[in-house]
Amino acid sequence: MNILFVEDDEAIVTSVLREFRRRKELQFLPRCEFDDIDIMFSKYKIDLIILDLSNGIENDTEAGKQIITKIHAQSFLPVIIYSGYSDIFENPFRDNYFIRTVKKGPNGISELKKAIQELLPFIKKQLLVSKEIDTDISEIYRNTYQKMISNTKLKDTSKKTEIFTRLMKRRLAASIDEPTENKINAWEIYLYPCLGKNYLTGDILRKKKTSKKNPSSYRLILSPSCDLQKHIQNIKVACFINIADKFKEKDLKNIKLLRNTSPEQYMFFHKLEGEFPHMICDFKKIEVIEYKKLTEIYERVVSIDSPFREAIAWADMTINNRPGLPDRDCEAWLESIRTDCFPISQ
Repeated sequence: MNILFVEDDEAIVTSVLREFRRRKELQFLPRCEFDDIDIMFSKYKIDLIILDLSNGIENDTEAGKQIITKIHAQSFLPVIIYSGYSDIFENPFRDNYFIRTVKKGPNGISELKKAIQELLPFIKKQLLVSKEIDTDISEIYRNTYQKMISNTKLKDTSKKTEIFTRLMKRRLAASIDEPTENKINAWEIYLYPCLGKNYLTGDILRKKKTSKKNPSSYRLILSPSCDLQKHIQNIKVACFINIADKFKEKDLKNIKLLRNTSPEQYMFFHKLEGEFPHMICDFKKIEVIEYKKLTEIYERVVSIDSPFREAIAWADMTINNRPGLPDRDCEAWLESIRTDCFPISQ
């Protein structure tokens, strides 16, 4: 893991590096001053930045703030602010888990070690996932391009490039989502944060300024995604309710309740930590919301991944949209089948 230390005081860098000399998995790049940061980014793959805020000017944190803002806008890169002014710095990203603040001082280095240790598992996983994606992209580029060049008779280079780009993106999405023999976690059906900017079938909404712990604050979009792209006048949603309001603990011994993709009325949804609890959607408790009021009243929480999105559409269709039919004399019908189709057994 490559760490870039942006610090104008060489003595501070030396003292920190001395404390980390036994950590072989942590590779500190050459000391970087504020004016050299663009050069360092062009020369090295950087996984973590330790950043001073002041560029040699007392009580001035503007230089560090500009670097953090630039990094946050362009990439995912954890930053540990290590500064004597960290207690007076108005951090615009204070709620970002991957931007930490440590004050220089007697406990500064021990706090710096703690911050690095907490970020390390996420950085390692990010490096692993990035490597896997890079491998997939290389394979997809190679195979897609070769197939296209071999088979297409198009002479228009720009058209070839457009076809290649679209095919490559499709293959990349499919390769990442390749089926696995292992069971997926129940919460892996969620696309979090939401997928794209447009509302989709299966999006879970939450009423603004309501408790995240209250299932009745949530709604499930049932309107077709294609209609939602056109900003239709009204959107159909189903309401969520508390599991304990409809089921008893003994009912949950039947695992079919959770596996059922064609429910008669209720569909279970696994909790998403920090966003909503375990809850059920009542497909017979329907509301209609004006599209123009949707963003005023609700906020999108998660989208639902395919094929579970389609399962929601199917559940709505079978529960709410099936035609009502008069009761038929099925006993007589069955007897007629037996008589006409199996005469030998009579």
